[in-house]
Amino acid sequence: MGLMDQIRRFNTTEKGLQFINLKGRPFAPFTVKEAVFYEATKDHPNVNYLFGTTIEKVVSNNDNTVKVELSHGEVQECDLLVAADGQWSNMRKQCFPSDYVNVVHLDMYVAYWTIPRLLSDNNWWNIYLAFESRLISLRPDPHGPIRAMFTHMPCNDAQEMAWLEASKSDRQTQEELLRREFAGAGWQAQRLLDAMP
Repeated sequence: MGLMDQIRRFNTTEKGLQFINLKGRPFAPFTVKEAVFYEATKDHPNVNYLFGTTIEKVVSNNDNTVKVELSHGEVQECDLLVAADGQWSNMRKQCFPSDYVNVVHLDMYVAYWTIPRLLSDNNWWNIYLAFESRLISLRPDPHGPIRAMFTHMPCNDAQEMAWLEASKSDRQTQEELLRREFAGAGWQAQRLLDAMP
């Protein structure tokens, strides 16, 4: 179908995932094999890929089938609908009443933003596990910068309360908490803190 070039155009260019040690050196790489799932299923008689098409509406959903209306107006009936459209999934909202969806707090808080790309940055998702349940990661972005991420799992009730309150507060409060919690975390923590918008 000639679509792989189009798909690659929107790809993050990420080569895979690798962990970073205390000295800032990579170890334990896990490479990405492009289009593994697509290549394995594209010729299967029961699989039909619809690129450039989205689901606009779930028309019906029962124990046997699900009917969806596509972005070009066609209605299709399927055996299975996979709601892979993120944490605040529109598909999930249409398929299940809100009281059926149970959000489980996993005691983890994450902050995302982009930072300027440096010549020393690479095309790996680099993950650094810092002491005190902190994680720092950098990964490529298809638009030029680097995606930055701080993740923290509070270690005690006071930390949990601080993170919970900050998550519902203003940006300045959130940035102050990140600066306190990630100061001295190692690897590229200071670069990320300095580049916070």
